[in-house]
Amino acid sequence: MARLLFLVALVASIDLIFFAKDVPPVRQGPIMTLTSSAISFWREGRFNTPLFESVKEELEKRTKEKQVIYAQDVFAVTAKGTLAPKHCAVLIPLAAIFYGLFGLWGFTVLNGLFLIFIAISLYRLTKSIVKGEPFLTIVTILMLGTQTLFILYELSYDLFGACLIICGLDMARKKPLGGAFLMAFSLFVRPFNIVYMPFLIYIALLMAENKDRKYTLLSLFSGFALGCGIFGMYNHLLWGSPFVTVYDRTPNFAKGEMVFKPAISLFSIKVFLSDWWAKLFGLKSGLLLYNPALLALPFIAFRGFWNFCKVEKSLFFGGLMPALLLFGYKYWGSTGFGNRFLLPSIYLWCVLIVSWAYKKGYLRATR
Repeated sequence: MARLLFLVALVASIDLIFFAKDVPPVRQGPIMTLTSSAISFWREGRFNTPLFESVKEELEKRTKEKQVIYAQDVFAVTAKGTLAPKHCAVLIPLAAIFYGLFGLWGFTVLNGLFLIFIAISLYRLTKSIVKGEPFLTIVTILMLGTQTLFILYELSYDLFGACLIICGLDMARKKPLGGAFLMAFSLFVRPFNIVYMPFLIYIALLMAENKDRKYTLLSLFSGFALGCGIFGMYNHLLWGSPFVTVYDRTPNFAKGEMVFKPAISLFSIKVFLSDWWAKLFGLKSGLLLYNPALLALPFIAFRGFWNFCKVEKSLFFGGLMPALLLFGYKYWGSTGFGNRFLLPSIYLWCVLIVSWAYKKGYLRATR
């Protein structure tokens, strides 16, 4: 309870600083689409907003006049031709409830809860593999060594997705069925999260308290299959196929018409091989610039990789492989104050870094 109260006080204090500086809880950007949809859902009971239609009309007009291609990040088009939110529709009803309770500040409150859940789960995951009390270390790295502080004040669907993954992994240690389902549910936030799933299931299997491997593995696969099945049904109902996602149905505009491209076409080797300085140290979204704790990773990997246990190796590669794939994404740099697409990787690595510090004796190994 003391740890929970500490986290609540910490998050509330940081939010109050933003409030004192008159920083608005909703600013321009993709998140404004989600918050406007949440407000519309609370007031009128519908997901779409007049913003979608106005953006559509404006881009149709603009591309007719200028004969250029415009990409947009506001809405998607369902199989029936209606406009729908692009970003994380499953978060909208929850965000709407907090808007109804607290107004615009409800979005900040909800985001703070996501962070508290993440911090608690990271602590529990770390404590399960180290001989020590890692609470303050985890909180310090989370708040000062990662980009979390920059996304705390404004509602972030990426933080929500990371919350589902990290809390699901924590839950899977004791309840593999529910934990795997929670991790699979993160596909609603970003279908890209499917890349994390093989690593997460393996980590959950290694960390499971129930030593009956067959039961644990069956439970993990069942929870994962259930989550994927619901996600597939959702895709079929809205986008026309279980294998078509909201990203496939998000149109660009050319010559006054909507143009659809499969999301997979946005990944390429050319993008992967380019701009590595900007990817790691760029002022806008450099991964290492805004997550200085990760500067320890090359040193840790070089000095101690072969001494890693299976869990630590899985945490390392479970963060690395999705990160490498993401850096082949055309819009990898479309985020500010770090790379929000990689929050799950960042948080998995936090557990690894603290675990390594205890193993090497840099932190006291006493309970």
